[in-house]
Amino acid sequence: MKKLLFATTFLLFASHHSYSQEVFPLDNATWTELLHPDAEPLDDDSPPREDKYISYSLRGDTVVDGIVRSKLYFSPDVQQDYSELTGFIHVDADKVYFRPDASTNLFYSHYIALYDYVENQDMLLYDFSLKIGDKFGYTLQEIDYVSIGGSERKRFCFYWELDPYFRQYWIEGMGSTQSLFDPIESIPACTYWIKLICFSQNDEVLWLSSDFKDCPLKKGNGANKIETADREAVSIHYIAENRLIVSSLPMQQLQIYNLNGALLQSIKVDGELQYALSKHSPIAGVYLAKIRLQNGSVHTEKIIVK
Repeated sequence: MKKLLFATTFLLFASHHSYSQEVFPLDNATWTELLHPDAEPLDDDSPPREDKYISYSLRGDTVVDGIVRSKLYFSPDVQQDYSELTGFIHVDADKVYFRPDASTNLFYSHYIALYDYVENQDMLLYDFSLKIGDKFGYTLQEIDYVSIGGSERKRFCFYWELDPYFRQYWIEGMGSTQSLFDPIESIPACTYWIKLICFSQNDEVLWLSSDFKDCPLKKGNGANKIETADREAVSIHYIAENRLIVSSLPMQQLQIYNLNGALLQSIKVDGELQYALSKHSPIAGVYLAKIRLQNGSVHTEKIIVK
């Protein structure tokens, strides 16, 4: 009888563990992200701001408030071996919850803050039970399937009513294609924008952003050099009074922001590879151009108007 009870309990645990992994990975998973500065420092004496490559990794588990949770570690530099515990993740049915570790101050010391953060409380990070028309910050517009690691996974496409070109994607078993904490993070204006480079599990790359050529997995394995994909290069050229935006892939939309993060102009480009901003020139100053390509990727470039 004891053997039967043990076998039944083991099967239930194994079934739940497998089901949870389908919804969201719970161990040996890594998200590698790029933090790109929105603008150079306004103080001329300050050093230039550089890109930062960070990662989050799920390794091992522990029990917090009676719930078995996966431990999430943060690495501020993928070139180094250092990482620190930043919180815990667990899955309940189709919902993914994050609990920040009370002993760290990660989400203020490393450039992002969390919406509705309350110490020692779970935060709903993802809800894969949503139906079309439901909202999670944005409205779920479509659900289709993509292949991740040889398995077909649901992909959730969200849109924003205020921006017809905006799209946000979640992939079941991985999370947001923008960044791990994208659904609940708030990035202060004029700091950094965040881009997920790759997602890997058990040292195997399962998803790689089209903006990058490779994914760093381990220090010293020859894959630490992170290169952007040249085929998606976006640049700004200054020709006479024109500020010419050039892209190797068709552009969809341009948005011009001031350094306080306020949107000044939104321009529909309709598949052009070049666009001159002479007809939409703001007054003298420094601005940010947010360029959305037709493949969904987003690039930010600084514009100087004299």
